[in-house]
Amino acid sequence: MSKQNIAEQNNSISTFVRIIHLGFIFLGITAWLTGEIADDYKKIEHLGFTIHGWIGIALAVLVAMRLVAGFAGARGDRFSEWMPFGKERLNLIFQDIKNLFKMKLPVRETHQGIAGLVMIYGLAGLVYMAVTGAIMFFYLEPGNKIDNGPMHFVKEMHEFGEFLMPTFLFAHVSAVVLHALQGRHYWKRIIFMKYED
Repeated sequence: MSKQNIAEQNNSISTFVRIIHLGFIFLGITAWLTGEIADDYKKIEHLGFTIHGWIGIALAVLVAMRLVAGFAGARGDRFSEWMPFGKERLNLIFQDIKNLFKMKLPVRETHQGIAGLVMIYGLAGLVYMAVTGAIMFFYLEPGNKIDNGPMHFVKEMHEFGEFLMPTFLFAHVSAVVLHALQGRHYWKRIIFMKYED
């Protein structure tokens, strides 16, 4: 195994977090697709709201597990290893942005540079959706339309996520596809748990 592969393996996320990531893919997309049917909360019969809500709760559990791993998990899983705080890590982001303007795709260790920034955005979006969704799931009373008050505000905040998450997915999936087109199949690390291409 080359030095680069050993470095990537040491810096890599754990199998536990990879499985959580797969759960994010499945449950996140399913929650997004069932969001429209959740609008039946206004009716006494509200199967769409119930389905969407339980998918969201399962996703919220995964988000909580990822947050725990981010603070107390394996070294490669910890946010301290990749959150772009500090001058050096912020400089990597600016270098990556400059390279993108020159049509050069950044190649860095896991979650470094602009990839770390995109991951923060995605994880923050998931936390935002999990919190607002859980509030609605536990406190919204189906059968009543909410036109004002605190629950209406939470509902509006949650619906804003219909913009947040697709922008994250676009950025993340685009990067994965562009890297794959250049022969770097990072997606295999998540889907097939492989370190090497």
